[in-house]
Amino acid sequence: MDSIKNDKYIYNSKTRNDILELTTLYMNYRNLYHHGFVRYGVIRNIIRHITGLKTHGHIRVIFNNLHNRDLFETKRMAGRLFYRYNPYKRVEKKETGEIIVDFN
Repeated sequence: MDSIKNDKYIYNSKTRNDILELTTLYMNYRNLYHHGFVRYGVIRNIIRHITGLKTHGHIRVIFNNLHNRDLFETKRMAGRLFYRYNPYKRVEKKETGEIIVDFN
C-alpha cells in the first residue's frame, strides 16, 4: 500500500523535480559513468532502488526526463539501444591499435 501511495505523488511537479535531483545526485555519487553502456533495464533497476517506485510508467517518465536533459548518451549495438550516464560530456578517445614492430 505504501508503494502505491508513493507512486501517486510522482505527478506533483515539485516532487518529480525532487526525485530527479535525488536520482542525479545518486548517479553522480555512484559514478555511473564508469559502468559504461548498459541496457535500459539496468538503469530502471537503479531508479527503482533510489526512489522506491514500482510502476514502470513512472520510472520511464523519470528516465525520459533525465534523457531529455542530455544526461545519457545513446548507442545502438546489434539492434539494441544502450545508454551511458554522462553528465560530464566526456568524449572517449578511440585507440587506433597501432603496433610498431622493429626487426633491427
